[in-house]
Amino acid sequence: MKNLFKVMLALFTIMAMAFPVAVSAAATPAYPTAINGFPVILVETSTNDITLPAGYVTLVLLDTVSTTANESTARLNLNNYLESNPLPSNWSLEVYGGPGITKDEVIKTQTDNNSWQKQHGLFKVSRIQDGVSPLTAGLFQVDMFNDPQTKTLNLQTCFILAPTITGNYEGNSYAYFGNNVLTNSSYFLQSGQIYANSNSRLVWADTSTGTAVQTFSIPYVGGHNYEHSIFYYGPYGSHTKWEMICEDMNTSQFVYHIENNATGTTLQCNINDSVFFENYNTNSNWYWGFSPSTASANSAWEGYGSVVNGSWTGWQSQFASDTLFNNIFGAMSGSLANFGRTTWTLSLIPLGTP
Repeated sequence: MKNLFKVMLALFTIMAMAFPVAVSAAATPAYPTAINGFPVILVETSTNDITLPAGYVTLVLLDTVSTTANESTARLNLNNYLESNPLPSNWSLEVYGGPGITKDEVIKTQTDNNSWQKQHGLFKVSRIQDGVSPLTAGLFQVDMFNDPQTKTLNLQTCFILAPTITGNYEGNSYAYFGNNVLTNSSYFLQSGQIYANSNSRLVWADTSTGTAVQTFSIPYVGGHNYEHSIFYYGPYGSHTKWEMICEDMNTSQFVYHIENNATGTTLQCNINDSVFFENYNTNSNWYWGFSPSTASANSAWEGYGSVVNGSWTGWQSQFASDTLFNNIFGAMSGSLANFGRTTWTLSLIPLGTP
């Protein structure tokens, strides 16, 4: 009997060595604790962020030194880091900084937003499908530059004044307002604001996440002016990455997301390279809680290079459009050209399609 036991034990040991996956747990990825001196304060995955697809990772970093997103981007110096420490293709970076930003504050905001999202479901935004009319999702009110056809551009910026929203007129629906670009490989990126009664916030979205809304974990404050920028990160390195920025111009708090999965190197310069309002509300009084009853953007920029090292200028001209209908609803007034302001009158914005 003892000999039989020894034989069975030997056979089991041999099988375990031949089939290690069957008897050992899957290894946990080794996440860096810092990148170029920026500590990693949070690792976001689909287990703690419902908006992230399975297998995607966002490393959240804290910058306690820089005073602006541009300064922080230059200090991070990611291209040099990635030459010797390449990230997996489904990993991205998000950096927080500015006065009052702390690890605890970022984690609490992220946790609160994730809990709210679990209760209310994912919000999705969209690129404008050229030639499709009527739209099957939210209706778009678009302000786009009208002067880039002979230019090579890979940077677009605008500033958005956040409205104050009270009451519960939007129900479970929402609207999006922001800066949007489509690259020459048809990769779509957005940096803007989601308006929902109990959870208006600062957001980004892109092709890799299926344009599901991802939250920037800095406070949304009605009446504050926010910079929303998108630019190609890799014009001076070998890395094809794009950066989406949100910076509160009143408090100087900032956050930027460096998308490791993005493709393309320039803008397509079509209707998706624009500032637009996207409405998913279907009830006619959805805007009653907004103060003011308008949304506005100002000081739009376009350029080549990056906000750190490049050249850029204000929009030279613009084209305002109700998607493809040349602003026939009259929702937009003013102009983003020459550092001006465009105002969207909310009562004139068409409702989303049920």
